[in-house]
Amino acid sequence: MLAYLSVVCIPAMQNGKAHFAQFPMKAEYKACTLKMLICNYSSDIKHLLLDELYKIKVDCKDESYWHSIGFKILNMCDQKVRLPKEFFNYVYETTLCSCCREYAIRALARNRWLTREMIEECRYDSNSNITAYVNRYYPLKPFG
Repeated sequence: MLAYLSVVCIPAMQNGKAHFAQFPMKAEYKACTLKMLICNYSSDIKHLLLDELYKIKVDCKDESYWHSIGFKILNMCDQKVRLPKEFFNYVYETTLCSCCREYAIRALARNRWLTREMIEECRYDSNSNITAYVNRYYPLKPFG
């Protein structure tokens, strides 16, 4: 599977000559495929990856599937790979893991991608680290 992905799928996708659906694979390989494509990210496959990410069902029943993909996105940031903000927005918007949401918020803030709406949502987050972080770096302005 790894050889197939690295020799056939990734080069074809990066050259814009293929789409994810063209490569038949078992469902359990889809997460591995997405993570491998994230590791080999190029702007040519941005929309393809985002489309596939938003198709993932995020629920408590199969946590390892979606969680490992979100974690891979956050891990790429630690490896100094610059992914577009839409990938961090995806983690922020979809994850059920408050730790991953916190790291997504920090990555968005580091790159000045947090919107005013996100900041206000974070003020009331269930994760106290997120509320403390936002209130520290984006304090409320006093009236008057």
